[in-house]
This record gives sequence, C-alpha cells and structure tokens, in this order.
Amino acid sequence: MPIYQRDRVYSLIVGKDDDAVEINNLQIKFDVTKTSNNKDKKNIASVEIYNLSEHRRKKMEEDYVQVQLSVGYADTPLITLFTGQVTNITTSKLENFLTSRQGTDLVTKLDIDELYNKPNDTMVSTVIPAGRTLLDVIVSTLKYIP
Repeated sequence: MPIYQRDRVYSLIVGKDDDAVEINNLQIKFDVTKTSNNKDKKNIASVEIYNLSEHRRKKMEEDYVQVQLSVGYADTPLITLFTGQVTNITTSKLENFLTSRQGTDLVTKLDIDELYNKPNDTMVSTVIPAGRTLLDVIVSTLKYIP
C-alpha cells in the first residue's frame, strides 16, 4: 500500500541577518528554475506571498534582501530549495513596489537570483597611474565596495 504525503509546509526566511523574518503560515506560490550549466543560465526563483503584513513587506524594501525557501511535509524535515537575494527591488515604495491587488488579496511578488551580490551594483570610477600592477588596480577598486 503506497504512503501518501500530506500537509505540505514551508519556511520562507526574508531579510538580512538578525533582522530577518520567517513566513510560514500564509498562502504562497513559487517557481524555482535550476540549471546544471551556470554558464548559459542562472538559477532563479519567483515567490508570490498572499496578504503579507505591512511590517513584513517593509523588510523587503531594502537592497539585496536575502531569501531562503525551504519546503517539505508536516512529518518530514524541511529541505532548502533555494537561497538567494531579491533582484527586482525598485526605488518606488509600497504603492508601486512589489505588491498588487488581486480581488481581496494583496500579493507580493519576489524575483530572486541566486548569484546576485552587492558588488555587481557598485559603480567605481577612479584613475590608476601608469606603471601600476594589476594588484594595485584591484586594491584601489575594493576601496569603493561597501
């Protein structure tokens, strides 16, 4: 006789370090795309969270918000399905941010990129005098990365 697994559970941890919040009791939809060849395509995920509180939505308004999605069943340990950072944050606030209304539900959508990091979004402009080594260029550039 087959064993049927019921009662799906999840844990979505959103935020930076000690300021992170766990979401595990709201309706969500997610789509995770993983590839074996990262040269051609990156691993990405999309998560829609229904009726998220204003407090928790504000946690997502910062740059480079970290996200960890773990899934499983009530009687089994959760397995981490995806870890990454939210990439589609704009300068707009809540009204035009990641949230839209669908009927009576408030839906917050997160697009998550596994490989995104803060130095990718840092502009560096400096002049390196002639005759410097590659190490000098790297050291000079690192001074601008927070």
